[in-house]
Amino acid sequence: MEIDIIEMMSHGENQKVEFLRADVSPLIIAKVVSAFANTDGGTILLGVSNSSTIDGVDPDAARSKIEKALGMLSSSDVVSFDIKQTRIVLNVAVIRVEKSDQIVFCDSGAYIRSGEKIRVMHQEEIRSLVGSSSGSIDALSGVLEKQTLMIEALEKTISSLKGEVAEGNSLKSKIKDHSIGGIVGVVVGIALGAIGF
Repeated sequence: MEIDIIEMMSHGENQKVEFLRADVSPLIIAKVVSAFANTDGGTILLGVSNSSTIDGVDPDAARSKIEKALGMLSSSDVVSFDIKQTRIVLNVAVIRVEKSDQIVFCDSGAYIRSGEKIRVMHQEEIRSLVGSSSGSIDALSGVLEKQTLMIEALEKTISSLKGEVAEGNSLKSKIKDHSIGGIVGVVVGIALGAIGF
């Protein structure tokens, strides 16, 4: 089904249409896909800022970004995309998402579309959609594993940063900083004295 991008833009974002700038991360695209798949489906226009502005996308960069986003999903079989040329010189990536018959998770969780907004699915909504589907349970356990690994990595990073801050505030570090500052001051003073200041 061919779509008219300008016509779609004129109606603005809604339950089934989302505009995304070309510089969004693959994770943002994955979240929107998850939300559409878990609701009524929809279309993402990548390279569109608002109902009157097309920023455009680089086709190769857009394909790469979309493929990374699809790799973050528990199921991408409800997604298709194409790069369309509009206004002669600008390209827009059109990502179509069908409603899924099972819950679609992305690396950061499960989402749902509510009007123009995306929100995290509540526990009861996830439970009702997962039901006894082993595919959805497998997908959920995969997402939980990825989130746990992300949390562990963040905890290590925070711990490392705390150590660097503590070391930066230590007496040894302050002495070293003052010594370097003093040496730089002496060198600058000598240089300025040599040129007559």
